[in-house]
Amino acid sequence: GEEDALTGIATSASETAELHTTKESDEGSPRMEEVEEIPVPAGEHVELTSGGYHVMVMDITDTFTEGDEFTADLTFDSGAELELTVPVEAMADHGDGRGGEDDEDHGDH
Repeated sequence: GEEDALTGIATSASETAELHTTKESDEGSPRMEEVEEIPVPAGEHVELTSGGYHVMVMDITDTFTEGDEFTADLTFDSGAELELTVPVEAMADHGDGRGGEDDEDHGDH
């Protein structure tokens, strides 16, 4: 396959969804930053995860509970589109081993 890039996302959960990455600030703490695209190298996969590339869904108007689902339409630079069904999971530790003190990192979005 050819190299591609994820360039857009639309969800049924909100009108506003952005592609983000996590970068280390000058102070050494993680911070979120919007990106125009997420590169997908040829023949490889890219995992969207807290602490790396991820999708930020903002202005959610519905109240979701664990077990609910919504749809996400991904658009790629090649013109390919992919529709996913996304399960709603309980809020969880980010898995970075630091515990709960990082839970407010998304607060300034």
